[in-house]
Amino acid sequence: MSTTCDAVAIVDDDLHLRRALLQALELEGLRPLGFAGADEALAAIDAQFPGIVVTDLRMPGMDGTQLFARLATMDPDLPVVIITGHGDLPTAVDLMRRGAYDFLSKPFDSGMLAATVRRALEKRDLVLENRRLRDAAQAAFEQEFAGVSPVSVHIRSSLRSLAGTEKPLLLIGEPGTGKSHCARLVHRHSRRAAKTLVTIDCDALPEQAEAFLAGHVSGAMPGGHSPRSGALRRADQGTVVLDRVDRLPQRLQPVIERVLEDGAIAPLGGDIPIPIDLRIIATADPGLQADVDAGRFSRSLYHRLAGATIELPPLRTRGDDIQSLFGLFLKEAVDFAGTPFPVVGPDVVARLRTNPWLGNAHEVKALADQTVLAGQGVGAPAQPGPVGGDNRSLKDAVARYEAEYLREVLAKAHGDIEQARLILSLPRKTLYDKMARHGLVPGTFRRR
Repeated sequence: MSTTCDAVAIVDDDLHLRRALLQALELEGLRPLGFAGADEALAAIDAQFPGIVVTDLRMPGMDGTQLFARLATMDPDLPVVIITGHGDLPTAVDLMRRGAYDFLSKPFDSGMLAATVRRALEKRDLVLENRRLRDAAQAAFEQEFAGVSPVSVHIRSSLRSLAGTEKPLLLIGEPGTGKSHCARLVHRHSRRAAKTLVTIDCDALPEQAEAFLAGHVSGAMPGGHSPRSGALRRADQGTVVLDRVDRLPQRLQPVIERVLEDGAIAPLGGDIPIPIDLRIIATADPGLQADVDAGRFSRSLYHRLAGATIELPPLRTRGDDIQSLFGLFLKEAVDFAGTPFPVVGPDVVARLRTNPWLGNAHEVKALADQTVLAGQGVGAPAQPGPVGGDNRSLKDAVARYEAEYLREVLAKAHGDIEQARLILSLPRKTLYDKMARHGLVPGTFRRR
């Protein structure tokens, strides 16, 4: 196995032995570094040292035992090979119990040295690669979940940890606090990332909702001559996001509870439950607990969904995040539109500082989109105005902007409703309602 780690720190006060070890490892194509004592070695080694340490046990001043203890404190994953004489064998064995990688008992030949060193380097290479991957995942989370406030840092850390588990996850927050975004983020960084993500809007289920969720066998539905798998089975091996689960009708709550309890689902008209492997992430408004207390939402289902719960606070309580969130949305809008970054005018800056952001992240995203569109000469960012102004003109302005933005998104998506829905973070029904309101037809935006 080839490694990117090739440094070998040789720590020995015996000049002749140190030179012999350096020469033997150089002939092996490695990068040995010689140190006459422990203090000298510690000054050159840190927790990201791209190699291993080979140290003699008996040295003046700080001996090999003390050096190992210092190195283990700095980086417990740093392989340390102990060189020992016959009389020091019990000490070497004790150091291995405490985490030393291996020991070489004098006298030893260069072949034994090279074999031991290469095994230790392979281990070190694996450790450092895992650290790089972990750091990259953390950086990706920081890019995908903007925010510098202490609460956002804590939420980001919790999401990253929960992405590595299989627990059901409940995300609670006001509309626009990023619940759906967090659900998708957890899926993208989970072991199920390559599998299907199915989002179910519990407030916009079709009339035959049970068949939509669980599927049906042949002949179980009027006109249903062919069996259907249902939304939950389509997510097998993947993740289901139950968006606005607090709106899930009571008659359907047992369907979800059975999936969580039994890991199986019974299609409508079928007698035999079908095993299903999926992770459920649910989002809800802050009133879910009140719904449970009032008997509108199943208490047992609530506790099953809340295997882990994250509360997303409104943006108005974390003002430090507004600028970073605006910057993230601005970059997304620029990338989507394929335009240079716009000049952010003083009116937008003032709004960022003073707006109460009752619409949370949705409102910040709308401002970022407006800013980019204004830079293209399409509309202009809304000017902050006094409360109680001309409501009719404000509504007209919002409607005009909404229509323009919908046209822009539909054009970029070439009339693909699913793509447009994902860009806008809207349920399909809501998007169709808005399109109907503005007289927009998907077919007019499709490639010809």
